[in-house]
Amino acid sequence: MGCMGAMGAMGALVLQIFSKKVPGVRSGHMVSHRLRDTFAVDLLQKGVPMEEVSKLLWHESIKTTEKHYAKWVKGRQDRLDSLVMGTWAAPSKAKRLAKR
Repeated sequence: MGCMGAMGAMGALVLQIFSKKVPGVRSGHMVSHRLRDTFAVDLLQKGVPMEEVSKLLWHESIKTTEKHYAKWVKGRQDRLDSLVMGTWAAPSKAKRLAKR
């Protein structure tokens, strides 16, 4: 059985469990795919390395994982937040330097 077959079986099992536990969960590809996305994003936001998440998602290449989930990597988001905050602080610093 290939990776996709195994993931299909796992997705069906997860969907079966959730449909019994969570009212309103419908069967279908989009629901199971949304659960998969939520799983990946949650792991990445908690600091699990991209390489490990890629393996758990059964991606053949980490490039696939990066393409879809790079924005959710906690370290990258922290650096981005820092850059944005630094950019907002920069005009004040520039004004102080210009007054000298």
